[in-house]
Formats: sequence, C-alpha cells, structure tokens
Amino acid sequence: MRVMLRAAATGLACIAVVGTAARAQGVKLAYVNVDALLPNVPGYAAAESLYTKEAASWDSQIKAKADSLQQMQDSYNKALPTMANDSVRSARQKPIQDYYNAAQAFKTKLDQTAQQRQIALMSPIQETLQKVLDDFRMENGYAFIFRVSSDAPAVFVSADKNLDVTDKILIRLKALPAKAPPATGPAGLKRPPTK
Repeated sequence: MRVMLRAAATGLACIAVVGTAARAQGVKLAYVNVDALLPNVPGYAAAESLYTKEAASWDSQIKAKADSLQQMQDSYNKALPTMANDSVRSARQKPIQDYYNAAQAFKTKLDQTAQQRQIALMSPIQETLQKVLDDFRMENGYAFIFRVSSDAPAVFVSADKNLDVTDKILIRLKALPAKAPPATGPAGLKRPPTK
C-alpha cells in the first residue's frame, strides 16, 4: 500500500511539474478515457469474441484435467482403508502426484499460450488506437495526451473536463474501416471450431 501511495504521489508530482511547465510555455495538454475508446477500435469486438471462445476451450481442457485429478484422489481416498502399509499408499499416491505435476505444467503452458494469443489479438488494436491518438495530437497541437483508465492507478486527482478529448477520438475511431482479428495464433494453439 505504501508503494502505491508513493507511486501515486510521484505521479502527481510529475504531472504537477509537467502541467505547470506546460502552462508557463503555453503547451496544450489533453487526456482520454481508454476504457471508452477500446471497444470502439475497429476489430476490437471480433478480437474479444474470438479470444472469449478460445479461452472457453482452454478452460474446459483445464477443467477436464482437474476433474480427472479429483477422480483419482477420490478413488485413492476410498481405497485408503484397505491399504496395508506406507509403501502401498506411496505407490498409489505416485501416479496422482505425477498427474498433478503434469496438469500443473499443462496449465502453465496454456496460460502462456493464452497470454500470447491475447497479445496477438490486441496488438493491432493498440497500434490502431495509438496511430489515431498520435495523428490527433499532432493535428491539434497537443504536447501530451494522458491516458486515464479504470485498470491503471489514477494519475489525476482532478482534471478540467475541457481537456478530455475522448469524444473527439471516438468520432475518429468510428470512421475507421472494420478489421478482422488475426486468424492464426501461437504455435501449438488448439483453436475451437468456428460456427
């Protein structure tokens, strides 16, 4: 918590310095709400839908492994009273532990694949948004356009609503042609069938 407070204080101090210097030099500043912009970037809805379908497939694979592991554990627990000694128990536990380790490795690999896929799907979206923001900034003479988002720590405690250019960027995004998400994913990716 202290680290967050220090980071917020440092961020506020930097903004205050930049803002004061900008006003003194007549530099234009603005900010945008990224949460409002992203869903309007061409291709975002298709990419999000595709990722959601793929994630559901990955989740079902992980659930199947977890169910198998639970069945193995239940079978072991049921047979436990009939196991004569520690060596028998140990011999019966080994396949369960091996399956658990394999399932954990599978989940780790699937998490990495999911992260790579999310990056592959979102990179073109972010590049499009960045280009629109860069073009808008240059055309309108802004020195900085700051980002505000619900998933990032707040940088502004208070801001002039007249500096919010989100609506202007939305107009530009809606004028862009639609885009399809990348058709291919990371190597070894199991893609669900499309309907």
